[in-house]
Amino acid sequence: MKKSQRSILQSLNILPGEERIVGALVMLSGLVSLARLFNTTASSTLFLHTFNASILPFTYMSMAIVAPLIGFLNTRLEKRVPFVRLHLYNIIGYFIILGALRLAMSLTNAGWPVFIYFMWSEIGWILLNLMLWGLAGRLLTVRQAKRLFGLIGASGSLATISIGFFL
Repeated sequence: MKKSQRSILQSLNILPGEERIVGALVMLSGLVSLARLFNTTASSTLFLHTFNASILPFTYMSMAIVAPLIGFLNTRLEKRVPFVRLHLYNIIGYFIILGALRLAMSLTNAGWPVFIYFMWSEIGWILLNLMLWGLAGRLLTVRQAKRLFGLIGASGSLATISIGFFL
């Protein structure tokens, strides 16, 4: 490893041998944040175009019911399904729901797919974050987590800010 690369890693408090795992978690954090950015931008625009802002409280009340139910279901499945497989199912389910909502929006002019898409953009983000931080918690020791969670979380914010300038 070059001296300049080593000094960058040292300034980020990444110890030798942690480069790959931290790099993967930083990339995953960035991807989760970008998924939220793109989905929130699209779903909010569609929602406000289809409905007026007075409907927003109903979406948040609905999210307050649906998000814990998904969390409860995930917790129950966690006891029966291996960690990696459960996360794979969650990611596949996330994309299936996005695809189904996109298909529904293209097949009908009804407002319900837009309403659900607006809710799913937030609920999906919660689900992806639970997966990210659950994975980080399993891959890192407590000492590593204390040292690196800030960097991992900040990378998601940096990705959002950077790409957000171009939207």
